[in-house]
Amino acid sequence: MSIKLGQGGSRRRRSSSFSFLFIIWWVISFSFWHFKEIVFRKSAGKIFNSKTTDPKLFKLYNDRLKPKLIEVQKMRRKAQWLIPSFLILIVTSIVYYKPNLIFSHSPFFFLAPYAKIILIFIFITFFFLYCYSVIKYYAFAAKYKEIIVKEIVSFLDPTWKYDHAKRVDEKHIKSSGLIKNNYSWIQGDDLIIGKIDKTEFESSEITTNSSESFFRPMGKTLFKCFFFHADFNKEFNGNTFIRPESDGFIKKIGDFIGGSKKSIIENNTIKVMNLVKLENPEFESFFQVYSTDQIEARYILTPKIMESLVKIKKQFKNDIYFSFSGTRIYMALKSDQNLFEPRFYGSIISFNDIEIMYNLFYLNKLFIKELNLNTRIWTKK
Repeated sequence: MSIKLGQGGSRRRRSSSFSFLFIIWWVISFSFWHFKEIVFRKSAGKIFNSKTTDPKLFKLYNDRLKPKLIEVQKMRRKAQWLIPSFLILIVTSIVYYKPNLIFSHSPFFFLAPYAKIILIFIFITFFFLYCYSVIKYYAFAAKYKEIIVKEIVSFLDPTWKYDHAKRVDEKHIKSSGLIKNNYSWIQGDDLIIGKIDKTEFESSEITTNSSESFFRPMGKTLFKCFFFHADFNKEFNGNTFIRPESDGFIKKIGDFIGGSKKSIIENNTIKVMNLVKLENPEFESFFQVYSTDQIEARYILTPKIMESLVKIKKQFKNDIYFSFSGTRIYMALKSDQNLFEPRFYGSIISFNDIEIMYNLFYLNKLFIKELNLNTRIWTKK
């Protein structure tokens, strides 16, 4: 009987050890996801080949934004434990499985019998400290956007509506056909709703993610972009997609199959798309075009439109995608970083950061201007 109890106790210890291992792995994975998003932020300026700057922007920065940046930066100090607490979580997790190596050769050797309990206490304490720091960082980021980013948007056009916590509605993302619909959840922020002359538009950051798993508690990022859509003042009969020549668009962001013929699934109906050959060598060196309606695609892609799309593409290092569907034009500028988040380390008192954000929001004007969307050469049915 005593042997069976001993075996049962051993199994319970192994089960308990495995359970704690699972908790540690989940906590570290969860923490690393936020750590990566906050600390490893790249400069959004790297997506540009060239930038546009309004001469009045520097005056806005000196007169209004710089004093506010100095005040907002003080809020970031409340998140200062984010990096130390994350590193302590990593070290504690490693030491937990060989606690005697640390305690037996230290002045605290007498605590060796209680090593695992102490380590669990440290782990839990610093996990809560880490979570506190993450919450404080996001509070700082929200304040930064409400005070700084919103003013940059108003500088471009005071009639535009900006909401740092919202994104473009999912129905537009699905209608565009630019983002593969195999995602489990979608996130986004920095929504702008506006109108330039006769053309209404929306834009925001969009990120799609896969479902969570044991190894990825927060899922995997599938696609991240600056997403834009605007009224084209024409009702399309088919769907036309423009993708970078160098990118695996068909596999990555559309539900398509096959060589020079592709397929798109719309309303549970498979529509065949054909490669559209156009008489513009420079355009075709940058893009490939697929459409369910060859005649309509050529009707849309006039020489002027193709020249404008090439001009837009030349301003960016990143891949850019377009589609024409319904009555709208859609655009996705691929990105691998959050575009409007404040930096975690280093000074946020930087005109360069302001200039980059100005250029990102200026994209809304650039697309409408270059594609001449306010010239109503078509009428809706």
